[in-house]
Amino acid sequence: MEKHFMKSYLNLVVKTCRSRGAPATGGMAAAVFSSGLSDEEVRSKTADVVESKRSEILAGVSGFLIYDFNLIQPIRTLWKSTFVSPTLHKEKEHLNISSVDLLSLPAGGVTMEGLKLNIAVGVLFINGWLGGRGTFVYKGGVEDSATAEISRMQVWQWLRHEVHIENSILPVTRSLVLGLLEEDTSLGSCEVAKKIFLDVVLAGKPPEFITTYLNDIYCR
Repeated sequence: MEKHFMKSYLNLVVKTCRSRGAPATGGMAAAVFSSGLSDEEVRSKTADVVESKRSEILAGVSGFLIYDFNLIQPIRTLWKSTFVSPTLHKEKEHLNISSVDLLSLPAGGVTMEGLKLNIAVGVLFINGWLGGRGTFVYKGGVEDSATAEISRMQVWQWLRHEVHIENSILPVTRSLVLGLLEEDTSLGSCEVAKKIFLDVVLAGKPPEFITTYLNDIYCR
């Protein structure tokens, strides 16, 4: 959220909601505290989430979505201790946010780690959805249809434009995606989901919503 275009997006959301008398909801805290975490890991994870929410409170949001109940008290404490003056809210209402602000992308490119993450999230969401589950926990965070949509569309765009992996001459290709699908051992039991994911990211025209696509094609 420290990137310019993300700050601009957040300010625009708050400004728009306030102008319409609607509450501006901050982003979801997706962190999940598993039973195997040490006390130090819990403290570190909590501190990371609290710090990320501080900027949203200062931007003027009205509340947050939280997945793990362990985060409720720390964020309530932060909320009470972070004073946001009415004057600051008034200043936010008069901010001029342009398309240039919203389209100022940060430096950096597509990483192999990012590609692997998108593939895993897309496949695991489809696999869970076919089993009647709308969310799943992956690498310490809860994932749902929102992150699955972002993941599959990024892979589709990278394939379509043959984007190169950062600091490499390696482009994102069908064969690379196929290789990563087979390489990821966490996807070993998701053969049907892997096929569906491939169909979606290799389609000439991607489906508008992945959940609608799954419902229309596989649940008739």
